[in-house]
Amino acid sequence: MSQLPDIRVQRSPVYQCRRLSRWLKEWEADQILRMGVVSALAQSQGVALDIASSGRPVVRQVRLLHPVPSVDPARRPIYVAILAESARGAFLIAPFGRFAEPAVPGEWQTRLTAMSLRVLCVWNARAVEARLLERSWPAAVLKTETVRRALELHQHLRDGEPLKSIAEQEVGPPLRHPLDPRHTYLEEESALLEEHLTVMDSTASGGTDSFLYEQKPSPLLMAAEQRDQYTTGTRKRKGRGRKKNHGLHG
Repeated sequence: MSQLPDIRVQRSPVYQCRRLSRWLKEWEADQILRMGVVSALAQSQGVALDIASSGRPVVRQVRLLHPVPSVDPARRPIYVAILAESARGAFLIAPFGRFAEPAVPGEWQTRLTAMSLRVLCVWNARAVEARLLERSWPAAVLKTETVRRALELHQHLRDGEPLKSIAEQEVGPPLRHPLDPRHTYLEEESALLEEHLTVMDSTASGGTDSFLYEQKPSPLLMAAEQRDQYTTGTRKRKGRGRKKNHGLHG
């Protein structure tokens, strides 16, 4: 009888297990919420917006990319960090993620207070031309130290250089199992950024200063509408026996 091979199980540190557990909860909630938003907006009409060039980008800027005319109205706004500029004028950018927890070792928890800037997806970094980033909005400016640490992680992922100022506790846990939903997540995030850059390239190549796109309104945009578009009904004034009409006519 042949002897079974010795199978060794590589145990992950407790902090990685806890981080992965928190990330999976975010992933599950995100899937449910996205389905609900798509269903609610399925019958909504698109709105046309005009987005003009915002000037030349610079290193350390955080930029908000314009939404794309996608069939998925639940897609979130994409913020990118400009990490470096090459001698040829191209910029190295990395997008911020959609969760509070980093998913993989290529994602870094920045400790920034803004919800949209909590995790930087350095694994998804790529070089883009300045004319593409001009089709975006400046949203914030990062500290020099933040950019330096992001570049350190980028060099670590590209060349295997050891991390000096970023601890393992600041990045996501390793990806091992082939059925891990993080595989799907990585594919979605890469495709989403690529779609944005493709649209930006097509509009920039057209030589126009602005362009229009159709985007279905989100519940947040609807909540930001002017209050006078809503009616509050009627109510009694305290101490009086008559009713007052609040914005209702005829």
